[in-house]
Amino acid sequence: EGESLIWRRSYIDAFFRNDLPLIESQSEPDLVRRFWRLLSAWQGRDFKLQKACRSLRTGEDKLLAVIALLERLHMIRKLEPWMSNPGKRQTASPRYLIRDSGLLHAEYNFADQSEAMANATLAGHSWEAFAIECLIGASTGARDHCFFREPGSTGQVDELDLVVEDSATSRWAIEIKQGRTPELSAGNRRAANKIGAQKRILVYRGPDRVS
Repeated sequence: EGESLIWRRSYIDAFFRNDLPLIESQSEPDLVRRFWRLLSAWQGRDFKLQKACRSLRTGEDKLLAVIALLERLHMIRKLEPWMSNPGKRQTASPRYLIRDSGLLHAEYNFADQSEAMANATLAGHSWEAFAIECLIGASTGARDHCFFREPGSTGQVDELDLVVEDSATSRWAIEIKQGRTPELSAGNRRAANKIGAQKRILVYRGPDRVS
C-alpha cells in the first residue's frame, strides 16, 4: 500500500507538471494544481464559484476554463442540481467530484481505503463519489445524472445524492450511505416524492440487500 501511495502522488505531480502543458499549452499548471487541491477539500459539496475564485486569487473566466479542462480530461465530474421549477428554493450550485478515489486519497496521504474511511471529514464524500462513478458507469443508457437538494423554511433539507433520468418521465432516486446500517431519512423520502421517482435505491457499504 505504501508503494501505491508513492506511485499515485508521483502520477499527480507528473500530470500537473509535465503532461498538462503538453495537453493544453495555454493552461496554467500552478492554478490547475491549486484548484485540484481545493477540490479535494470540497469533494462532493455544493460548489461556490466566487468563493473558489477568492480562495485561489483568480478570475471566474480563468477558473471556469480550468474546470472545463479537467472535465474534458475525465479527471473531475460535474453534477448539476435537478430542478423542476427554477423559482423554488432548490440548490442552484453544481457539485464537482474527483473521479478517481485513489487520487483523492493520495491528496490526504492515505495509503489505503481503511485510512480514508477512518477520516470523519473525508469518508462520506469519498464513498459517495466512488459509488456515483460506479452507478453512472452502470447506467450508460440514461439521458441525465444529477443530484437533488432543497432546503426547507424550517431548517430541514430534502436531498438525494443521485437522480438518474432515463426519460422525461422515468427517474430513479438514489441515496448513498457510508455507514453499514442503512436508513433513509425523512428528507430522502420527501425528495424522492418531489421528483416523482419511479424507483428508489439505497446504496450502502454493508453485505445485505435491503428493501
